[in-house]
Amino acid sequence: MKELKLNQLFKLSKQMITDLYFINKRPWQTRSQIESYQLEQIRKIVGLSKNYVSHYKDLPHPEEIKTLSDVAQLPLLTKEMLLSHAAKEKINKKYKLEDLIVSQSSGSTGQALEVYYDEPSFNYF
Repeated sequence: MKELKLNQLFKLSKQMITDLYFINKRPWQTRSQIESYQLEQIRKIVGLSKNYVSHYKDLPHPEEIKTLSDVAQLPLLTKEMLLSHAAKEKINKKYKLEDLIVSQSSGSTGQALEVYYDEPSFNYF
């Protein structure tokens, strides 16, 4: 495993503190507030996926997702689907494939799955 530089460590620490703040804040929110936040985050992810990842271009427009139950309309993603598509179709267009860190699953179910990370994500996880 590679070592983090000091500035990377500070960025990571800042992100973790921010995440912990929001996690600790959640128990005091109402169910409605939590569901509203979840819906907002799902719409954001669907929008980014639709606009920047070729594989997801046919997803519904984020504004079509009006309730959490609408999430059931989104297509499921299977390991077989990921294995059948080229790497370029599965990663965000903002990234160059050669700049990403590649990791693999163990392949215990038959075939290993490649997972691509940018450096901040790799360091976070």
